Amino acid sequence: MAGYIGARSVSLSTTVANAQDVTATDTTPEVTIINNTHEDTDGGREGKVIFKGQQSGGEESTLALIQAAHDGSSDDEKGLLSFKTNDGNDSNSPTERWRITSDGHFKAMVNGYGIDFSATQGSGASSSVLDDYEYGTWTPSDNSGNSLSFTVSYAKYVKIGKNVTIHAYITFPSTSSSSGASIAGLPFATEANGYGALIINNSVDTLVAQVGSGGSFFHIKNATNVHKTCAQMSTQFIIFSGSYTVA
Repeated sequence: MAGYIGARSVSLSTTVANAQDVTATDTTPEVTIINNTHEDTDGGREGKVIFKGQQSGGEESTLALIQAAHDGSSDDEKGLLSFKTNDGNDSNSPTERWRITSDGHFKAMVNGYGIDFSATQGSGASSSVLDDYEYGTWTPSDNSGNSLSFTVSYAKYVKIGKNVTIHAYITFPSTSSSSGASIAGLPFATEANGYGALIINNSVDTLVAQVGSGGSFFHIKNATNVHKTCAQMSTQFIIFSGSYTVA
């Protein structure tokens, strides 16, 4: 038996207990769900569509749910759309996975959720889930043990999945220290055995940077892999960029 709505002006105000299908026929058919509670709470004014099913033994559970609600706690019209699915242990309370916010962002609601490209992944792939993106600034600091204070003109990063790309323009202070020049403060630590290399622009020498395994620092070396001292870098600038892999 199906529940049939023939015109837009007709509404269902009570539960149609025996209907298997609801059909709306019109030149511009639509379904409207109205929450008549007067409120401005975050997540209030909610309305939902619930998808349920029965297992082979007749047990009924909620498979998925789409819910619209108020976004924020102001007296305004902002709305969000939430997508929830059952991971097999949620019974009738599926977990929110993704959300479309009132400002138009598609937001993962738990860290680690991402876009799965496994349908086309290569044979050597460990994962095909793109689960992170961010960009921002980082704070270079001295890692030589001399508490040097750098002049930082620019220090930014971009993180896409497990790959981090950094850019910076740093000037060393005047120093006579013979300690190896080393800079810490990378925005993320490298993975174990995840060494990286950076290309450095400098007016004195051809320099490279070796990003340490499992750490958030790098050593400054010359083209023959000899560690530069802080004294050799005294008052010198370095402009560099490069990428490394995080855990």
